[in-house]
Amino acid sequence: MSAVIAGFARSPFTRAMKGELSKKRPDDIASEVINALIRDNNLNPELIEDLIVGTAFPEAEQGYNIARLLIFLTDLPETVPGVTINRFCGSSMQAIHDAAGRISLGAGNAFIAGGIESMSRIPMTGFNPMPNPKLIDLYPSTFTSMGITAENLAKKYKISRADQELFAIESHKKANSARESGNLTEEIIPITTDTEPIQEDGCIRADTNQESLAKLSPAFLENGSVTAGTSSPLTDGAAFVIVCSKEFAVENNLKISGLFNPLSKEAFLQKPDIAHLKPRFEDWALIKALQEKLHRF
Repeated sequence: MSAVIAGFARSPFTRAMKGELSKKRPDDIASEVINALIRDNNLNPELIEDLIVGTAFPEAEQGYNIARLLIFLTDLPETVPGVTINRFCGSSMQAIHDAAGRISLGAGNAFIAGGIESMSRIPMTGFNPMPNPKLIDLYPSTFTSMGITAENLAKKYKISRADQELFAIESHKKANSARESGNLTEEIIPITTDTEPIQEDGCIRADTNQESLAKLSPAFLENGSVTAGTSSPLTDGAAFVIVCSKEFAVENNLKISGLFNPLSKEAFLQKPDIAHLKPRFEDWALIKALQEKLHRF
């Protein structure tokens, strides 16, 4: 069966520690988004076969099996199971991929998938990081940060600081234009607080310019080129989609907004050496074998 996206919703994304959602529990943020997704698409929640939730640091208020716990905080019936996935920054995307894969295998028709992260309330690396000391000798770069990865990319592909800053400026301009034109209104769910609902993103800097970015110091390496102004912000927020078969969408009058296609061979075989995490199989035999299986979808 063909998998499609037939509904989407997200909270505003606000700055961690300083933003409007910093005092809101992540499970409460996620529950409001999921309920709005169900309500706004007139979806019968009893038809959902699993709730798949990605989170980079599944502990504390987004810990245990947060997906299963969200069942009891939302309009989903308690007969719906829930599974939590961790692929760090790609966790919510992996949740969506897993739902699409299960549909392609005939192992379900309708899922809610997405992610939640509160970088205000759960610190990066978690509350009690305990990496295996063997990795320091075997793979000292195992815990390479995204910031250092960005520096590696800049060096490898000769991306200058000036080019990074121009890209950042253009990115903020596009985001602000989308906000001002109302193009983000449909996808953002107002999140309740003790005072007034939070309805807008808090990380868009419409006034970002070359002069202000040029004054920033490198954020990750003393002589690096990546700064806070060209990095993704620490953010709080949640986003979820309905992933279902095309037949399910048609039968339940859901608007199809996205289709799934297999990964291209070029994309899948991109060597993951940017973060200095080279695989043990240098001939890529394992990856190529998996790529061949992907062609079956």
